[in-house]
Order: sequence, then structure tokens, then C-alpha cells
Amino acid sequence: MARYVLGCSIDDGLVLYIDENGDGYSYESPPIFELGFDLANHLDSGVQLLAKVNQLSPTLESDQLSLEVMFLDVATNDVIYRASGYLNPDEEATSSIVSVIDALEDFSQVELSFNPDAGDLLDLSNLDLFNEFNSLGRKAMALAVPTAAMPTVASVYDIIANQDIEPNSLYMQFTNDFGLFTQLLRVANKLNVDLWVELDPSLTLDQVYLIAEDLASFDHHVRLIWSPIRARPLDAVGLKGKKIPRHVGGYVMGQLLLRRGNTDINGIPPLHRPIAGYDFPIKFAGIEQNPEIILDDFPRKKLADLQVNVVQRVRYDTGVRFVIGDCLTAYGDNSSLLKVTNASDVSMFIDNGLKSIIKKHLLKAMESMIEDALKDCVKFLDACTTKERKLLVKAKEFAGFYDLSITPREDRLDAVAVKCRYRPDGAARAAYLDTEVTK
Repeated sequence: MARYVLGCSIDDGLVLYIDENGDGYSYESPPIFELGFDLANHLDSGVQLLAKVNQLSPTLESDQLSLEVMFLDVATNDVIYRASGYLNPDEEATSSIVSVIDALEDFSQVELSFNPDAGDLLDLSNLDLFNEFNSLGRKAMALAVPTAAMPTVASVYDIIANQDIEPNSLYMQFTNDFGLFTQLLRVANKLNVDLWVELDPSLTLDQVYLIAEDLASFDHHVRLIWSPIRARPLDAVGLKGKKIPRHVGGYVMGQLLLRRGNTDINGIPPLHRPIAGYDFPIKFAGIEQNPEIILDDFPRKKLADLQVNVVQRVRYDTGVRFVIGDCLTAYGDNSSLLKVTNASDVSMFIDNGLKSIIKKHLLKAMESMIEDALKDCVKFLDACTTKERKLLVKAKEFAGFYDLSITPREDRLDAVAVKCRYRPDGAARAAYLDTEVTK
């Protein structure tokens, strides 16, 4: 976390700095107040801080002053964080700025301090951020937010893998940072979740071939995606603005969240439906295929061989749609169902569900543990085979949708062996049409 400090003095005005070593800031005159806080998220140079002090009563009294702070996205003017409260250091007072900011989940260790040598809070009335009582409240001071150092690549694994609420999916835009990819791949394997890796939409075909070969991980958690498209920017205000290469990762993550949230009465999401094809059109403003990228048979086949899912312009009987044209993982084994994303998603969901059930029943008496865990596992697996959420299909090797056993291990008196065989419902990626004209 980065430790930010917002300070204000008569000579310096408003100051925002990152206090990395606890050395503070060299003010020209002592600060009237300093508001310090730890911020979990990383803010880049495109963020601005806007601060104002408001007088809340006709009489100029220090206990009737409030501080309002806003973090704004400079490009879009969107408000990232906003907080307003009395200039009161008491964290128990619910209306104090300390309590209000601390209530925001991304902030911690919020402290407000005053310097008795700097003068009274009423001296703030001489600064450009002070708004008198019953004024329009438009006076504010804006500051560029200093950029904190990003966590080292070595710590990315620890940060994500040790969260209390584990992610269901991971996403990154690959910018030649192979170290970050390796760390996220470790996280994906540790948590047994999918990792979407989006390649730069401005790349050429040859560049995509080379990067895909370098990223070949032979891992069913990984999905490579590439969108050789152009569209108007997200913040475009006109109909004829310049078209730029556009990533589609945000769209994909949104669809994954919608799918994950669309659970039935048993809490089972429709993971057997991959985010690809006709039912998931990409509707960016002014979207078009990059005219420099010709996706005829050869590049499409080569990209599929490299397990790259490409956003393509496809003609259907209902019209043209831009869709993700394949649903391949990076597993690369044509004999395995895990080469397609929906089968991989189902497999991860089943495995994680069984692990969660087993974990809850550990440290019970052996016979009770086996009986209770088996009962809950069967209930969970049966819920994955209903008509509405048929994540599993019958396999040839055994009768039914799954084969589950929980038995004591022979080599350990305090352990059980949990074995489960099942077949996820895979995706249809190809069709062979054979027609015959007869008399």
C-alpha cells in the first residue's frame, strides 16, 4: 500500500505527497493540518485530487468546517473516490472526515493531525479552497496525484493468492512482461481459476504468431485472446471520431461476471456456455475489422493451432456480427476436453466445489467425515446435472454422470482419498456437412 498525505499550510497551500519513509514534507510554513491514509489501489498519472473546505455555519468556527476530497480520472472526469466530513480527528465520530474515508474499503490507517504552531483552522479562510457559508461551494484546489511504485512482480502472486475473497477469473494485457504472466499463471494454478491474456490489438499477424508461441503454456487455465479491430474510443463524443485499436477484455470480464452471477436455485452458474460465438456480439461504436489484417483460411487455422481466440467479423443469416471466433484454452491437446474453455471452466468449478466441501468436513471423526462429505459432494454433483444446469454429460467409462468415492487412505490413518471422475459438457467447434441429392 502507498501512504498518501494531504497537507495544507498558509504559504504552500495544498500539498499531496507519498510518505514512503516517514520523512514528511518540507513545508515553507508549518502545515495547518495533515490527512494521512494508506491506499490499496495503484493510481497513475491520469488521476487528479480535488479538495475543498466548506464553512457549515454562519459563524466562523473551527468545529464547523468540513473537508471534501475527490479523486478524479482526468481523461473522463469520472469520480473514482469521494469523501466529505468534518475536520475532526476522532475516528469514532461518524461524520468526521477520518471516519468517512476509513469506511471506504480501499483506504486504511486514516489519520488527521493538526499543528498548533501553524495557527488556527480558521486561517484556511485565506486559501483558495475555502468556501464561505451559503456560497456556491465552487472554490477548490486541484493537485496531480503522485504515482506510487507498483508492487514488485515477485509480490503479485502473494497479493492475489492470499486474499480472503479469491478471484474467479484473472485478466492481463500482455505487454512483453513475461515475469508478470508467469506470476499470474502461478496464481491461476494455485487457485484453479482461468487466466485471460489479451494481446495488443495493434499487432501484426506475424507478431501475434511469435508471441503466442512464446506464451505456449500447455495449461488449460490460460486463454489467449486477440482483437484485430478498430472502433471509436469509449469516451468518443462525435459520430465521426478517429477509430483506434480496441481491447475486448473488459467486455469478456463483464460477460464472465454475468454468467457467474446467473445461478440457479442450487447456486450453479451456466458454465457450460462459453463466452464466444453468435450469442455474444461485440457492439463497440463504429467497430470494423482492421483492414491490414486479412483473416482468411490460413491465418485462422494457424491462430487456432496456436490456441489464440480471435475477434472476427462473421456473416450470419441475421446480419454481420463481431464475435470471439473460438473458445480454446492454451492446453493444446486435441484429445482432451480441456482444450475448450467451457469444459475447462466446468472442470475448475467442480474441482473447487469438491475441495470446498471436503475442507469444511475435515477434523471430524473419520466415519462422520466420510459420511457427511460424501452426502454433500453427491448433492453438489447432482446439482450440476439438472436440465437447466447440465454441466456434466454421461461418460462411456462408467454409468451415470460421475463416479465418486471417499475412502480412508491405506498409508495414513488420519487421511482420506477423494476420487471423482466426470465428463464436462464441451463445446462444438466444428461441423461436417454431408448432403446427398437423390431422386
